[in-house]
Amino acid sequence: MSTISRQWRRIFLAGAIVGSICLFGCGKSTPALYATLTLKSDGSHFAGTVVRREPNSITVTSPAGDTHTFLYSELADIKYGVPDTAPANNAPTADTSSTKYGTAALGAAGSPKAMTQIPAEGYVFPEGTVFPVRTRSFLDSCCIPAQGIELGGIDADMKNAAGKVIIPEGANVTMILIAEEIVDGRLVMTFELGTADFGGLHYLLAATKGGLTPGVRATLTGAKDGSQEAKASGTSVHLSSRSLMNYKAVTPVVLRPSQ
Repeated sequence: MSTISRQWRRIFLAGAIVGSICLFGCGKSTPALYATLTLKSDGSHFAGTVVRREPNSITVTSPAGDTHTFLYSELADIKYGVPDTAPANNAPTADTSSTKYGTAALGAAGSPKAMTQIPAEGYVFPEGTVFPVRTRSFLDSCCIPAQGIELGGIDADMKNAAGKVIIPEGANVTMILIAEEIVDGRLVMTFELGTADFGGLHYLLAATKGGLTPGVRATLTGAKDGSQEAKASGTSVHLSSRSLMNYKAVTPVVLRPSQ
């Protein structure tokens, strides 16, 4: 039905998401999301609270109470997070995804960094590239559902061989919970980077091979069941806000502007 591949559909769901998660005793429920959808047909927008997400569609209720379901194949882009001024239903809106970190493309003195313009076909990061990401909120195995999306920020400029900045420090990135499993008595959570927002543009990040090939991943591991550490602090995974996670490109990955 949808012409978007399974990998890109999953990534397409990721955007600049800002939300708060309960700190204690919460179950695995997804916080309410606000989304701005861009239609392929005429470039118009529909914004509101996400009611439901299905494999091929997303249902959104606008502030006025209008509820609509869209196929992903009908959409040019999805951005999560409430903008400074919520766009009117089907009214054009400016890209506000990076305004919270609007200095991401500036140097310490406020002057523009030497950044490379990323072509439509994208920029390829080689296998093994490390993406330093600082979490925007705490991550806990109690509260993140499968395929849950969390927000992070690039912790240092990522440059090419010529020293030009490809992804600036402070750029928003989305982190998707790909898997949560028990390995050798330990809870292991695997995250993958899905999108990046900087310079007023929205980018998709995925393996160059496409499909379900792993892209840029990081893992969090809990204490081994039965160990002294587990007896003292439990076996769950918890990472404080503003913690550094070093993501690594498992295969060559491409950073491509969203169309």
